[in-house]
Amino acid sequence: MFGQLTGLMLGIFQYLLGLLIILGVVSVVILIVRSRKKTVSRIPDERIDQLIAILGGIDNISGFQPTGSRLKFELVHIKKCDFEDLKSFGANGIFVSGKFVKFMLTPHADLYANEIQKRMKEHAS
Repeated sequence: MFGQLTGLMLGIFQYLLGLLIILGVVSVVILIVRSRKKTVSRIPDERIDQLIAILGGIDNISGFQPTGSRLKFELVHIKKCDFEDLKSFGANGIFVSGKFVKFMLTPHADLYANEIQKRMKEHAS
């Protein structure tokens, strides 16, 4: 009887040890995959150029105000803005009021805002 009990305990121990090893390996794989995710630190110039073109060109942008994940532009001629292309570009929640167009551009609205502000300053000088 004692031998059977010891054998059963040994079997349970081996099962638990195997389970812990499997969980450890899965955890390490998950950590490696998560650490390899690329974080975007800069928007490609082509994307910035594309957004500016959709808005009617740099000359059509008379004002710009980033607010979190939203971008708000004051345009000289609102009709030069291609709203279908803006949707295709990835803009959500497009709101138009007079000469203003406001939209969400997630997840990197702040990066777009920085690049567009640079372009507007370069264009002004």
